[in-house]
Amino acid sequence: MTRLGALALTLCTTLSLTAALLVAGGPQAQAAKASYAPWKSYLWPASGTCQYDVVTPSDHFTETKELQRSGLVVSSTQGTYDERFRAKKDGSLVYTTRMRFSSSFGRYTSAFTAHYPSPSALARHKRGSATVVNKLVLTKKAAKDPSVRKLLKKGSRTLVITGRYRITGLGTRAFTVGGASVTAVGAKTELKHVKLTNVRAKRKRAYAASVRPSLAAIRSSEWWAPGVGEVSFEYAAYSSTHTLVSCS
Repeated sequence: MTRLGALALTLCTTLSLTAALLVAGGPQAQAAKASYAPWKSYLWPASGTCQYDVVTPSDHFTETKELQRSGLVVSSTQGTYDERFRAKKDGSLVYTTRMRFSSSFGRYTSAFTAHYPSPSALARHKRGSATVVNKLVLTKKAAKDPSVRKLLKKGSRTLVITGRYRITGLGTRAFTVGGASVTAVGAKTELKHVKLTNVRAKRKRAYAASVRPSLAAIRSSEWWAPGVGEVSFEYAAYSSTHTLVSCS
């Protein structure tokens, strides 16, 4: 499972939990011509294709990062993932991933956006922010369920769950990658606030408490090294190490 795969799993869990509770009562990357400095060497070290050896507690696979005309495409034996990167003039980076799916209960959409300061700012423990927005549009039939009518405001078929996160730089840390020592910069992501839209006032506190654990599971720590890319990622109970194999 890649970073985006782990994130998608949590978002699916959050939305599935939402549906269950109601019944019961990481596009492509930004255009390749954009300037990613100073983040470029931390995201992928070459202008073509790079392969990484990824090891998790329960799996071992190869991940490929390829810079195409449309942007950066990340793929592995576990699937292909679309990630959008947008560099800003101040050296910060905006990362976005989106997903959507449908069920007999309604249409689900999720969007995750993270604003990372520059690598040098992360080394100085500076902060960024992230937001995940989960939206559920109920079918007319599902909206008539008594538990749904008790939870949502009168006449509403849309539930929006928003999680706001703090990204904090972790400074620098030495890693051994492929037998060589590298210095990486890190960042951690932690949930700070949950916002509910279209939920009745008297139900907000209890419902927020029920979905907060799933949103809090997005907590992660990740590390990047220049000329190497991502070297470590820890996400809830999931962790992985990344070793650059080759670039062409």
